[in-house]
Amino acid sequence: GEVDGAEAHTYCGAAQVVAELEGEEVRWDDAECEIDRDTVRVGAGTVVRGETDGPVPDGFVMQVGAPGELAVRTDGPSEVVAIQLAYEEVLYSSVSAAPRETPLSVTLSDRRRSGEFTAPMAVTGQSTPRTVRVTGTFSCPDR
Repeated sequence: GEVDGAEAHTYCGAAQVVAELEGEEVRWDDAECEIDRDTVRVGAGTVVRGETDGPVPDGFVMQVGAPGELAVRTDGPSEVVAIQLAYEEVLYSSVSAAPRETPLSVTLSDRRRSGEFTAPMAVTGQSTPRTVRVTGTFSCPDR
């Protein structure tokens, strides 16, 4: 689909994502999971790819692992993770942690079908750039 001329994808599945964001709980009960040999991807809400002039819809996307040397094939902790989140027209993107900050990490469980994440996230689209800590969980239904 499209949102104000930008390509967008709306997820519609049975997975769940809960994120704690600046003291607020944000929850999606219609997330989708894609789990292959090397990666785990979780998407929720509507994710816009590209620039849009209008309001950005709420959405979440996380990828754990990557093909090849960065593959994440087992349960347990990993720092090979990228997260993007949009909530109430504010965009958040995971960043590599500065010293003494909480590192970007995810701990996978249940055959990589669920997990917990914590991430320093750069806040964009506001006059003053800043970094906030986001924590949360995800759960994918058994196939």
